[in-house]
Amino acid sequence: MDRMDMLSDLPDALLVKILSSLPTKQVVSTMLLSKRWQFLWMFVSRLDYSDDDMCQDGRFLRFLYSSLLLHQAKVLESFTLKLSGNSRGIDLGVCVTPAVNR
Repeated sequence: MDRMDMLSDLPDALLVKILSSLPTKQVVSTMLLSKRWQFLWMFVSRLDYSDDDMCQDGRFLRFLYSSLLLHQAKVLESFTLKLSGNSRGIDLGVCVTPAVNR
């Protein structure tokens, strides 16, 4: 039997562990792969944000705030927020508080 998507057969815990090694922007984009992957990104234990490629038109702020609101991991092992000089209007309390609480 020829199987193209053997990754989806792995347990959720292992998939979340694999996703935790990727930048958050890529992790969140996995929700588009299939219904099986739709919510896995919400449980990664490592969040790594960078505005390098998303700082125009407030897209980074919308992505940052919305993904933090939806994120549901009980424990957060790592939280990284890399901001350039172009980032304005970021409420660090909104970002840091959820991270510290976990």
